[in-house]
Amino acid sequence: MSTAKSVELLKRQHALEHTISERAPFYPVLSLPTEIISEILVHCLPHKPQRFESSSPFTNLAPFLLLHVCRKWRAIATAIPRLWQTLRLDFYAIPLRFFDAENFESGLIKSEEQGKRVLATLFDHLSPRLERLTLDTSFAFYNHLSPTFPILRQLSLGIEYDYDESDSPDGPEDPIQTFTAAPLLEEVCLCSYTLPQHFALPWDALKVLSAEGIGTTDAVETLRVSPSLIRCTLLETFRTPNNITPFSHPTLKSFDIENFDADYALFKVLALPNLETLTIRHTRSSDMYHPHIIRFVSQLAASLHELSAPTVTLSLLQPLSRLTHIELYAPSTDFVSRFVDMLSRARYPSFLPHLQAVELGNCEPSHVNQSLVHALSSRAHGEAKLRSFRQTWDPQIQEIQVNWEEGDGLALQRLRVETGMEIYVGASD
Repeated sequence: MSTAKSVELLKRQHALEHTISERAPFYPVLSLPTEIISEILVHCLPHKPQRFESSSPFTNLAPFLLLHVCRKWRAIATAIPRLWQTLRLDFYAIPLRFFDAENFESGLIKSEEQGKRVLATLFDHLSPRLERLTLDTSFAFYNHLSPTFPILRQLSLGIEYDYDESDSPDGPEDPIQTFTAAPLLEEVCLCSYTLPQHFALPWDALKVLSAEGIGTTDAVETLRVSPSLIRCTLLETFRTPNNITPFSHPTLKSFDIENFDADYALFKVLALPNLETLTIRHTRSSDMYHPHIIRFVSQLAASLHELSAPTVTLSLLQPLSRLTHIELYAPSTDFVSRFVDMLSRARYPSFLPHLQAVELGNCEPSHVNQSLVHALSSRAHGEAKLRSFRQTWDPQIQEIQVNWEEGDGLALQRLRVETGMEIYVGASD
């Protein structure tokens, strides 16, 4: 190619570049004050975030989406405390391309390691602003962290094992120290395979604990080192062979246990003298007749206000004089009949005298009768009056329509209107 033609092509190239530059689009949103852009970005957050009302971990949703729009938005987004008060990081829900170092610029410090270390840098950058954090990752991820959590209040931890790395089902040799400096931490949720001994946490300051898939020994020992705990939820506990020293927790007010795998040892060794709310779910009705559970519930007579459980015996309910709310699942027809009879204050004045709400779920379908009318009428007045009575059944089993316009149905309807008591007998919603 001749020199003249080369010069001509170069001139045309420069002219074309100038034309493109002159006609480049102008985005008015970039001219807005930073304060306005900040408010817009906050309103981009999902309306129904997940656990602990945390942010979505997906890169097609805010706040992570905002990091990939442009340089200016990325700088603004990482500087807005409200965007990062709650954060959910689930590394198995985030596309691998999100971790590419080229997606981040020098403002967040590029990492030499590809993948999780890039996000670890971002995590350290944001950690001082976090009030709620959900973290689902492998143990190896914590090797990259050096965060501080001066205002962290709620923490949810899940472990995803990566057997290509240094993880093992037994966890790290020493407790992970990442969250030791979290002076305001009060609520912790341990999910999947996460065990209390995996992390060094400010156990003595915790108020709320939820743990999934831990053994009886771990559960009791965690309660033992958490003297300030007020609410505890245990999901899918399993039996452990170790002998456990009996333990009494003086401050626990609410205890929720689900799917405890017939591990009655927990009820044998644990005493909760000030418990006000007890929930036992997703277990067999026959489990409630085990001597350890009967003894455990009987010891709560002086403090228990709310009970939710599969059907229990009437003799077990008799001493629970402070009970105000009761929810029973799948009670037998015979139990419901006898329970309704005992609700009559005229005949049994000492039976659950402070009861305010009754929920009988998944019952056998039945019609209302005079016994129910008399029982509810006797509890409709006075200082400790019954405010709600619900008896429901599965609509797929058999549908019985209660006639509220005549007979006993009409009597209950009038009682509902005159006293304001919530009364419902019928198929569940």
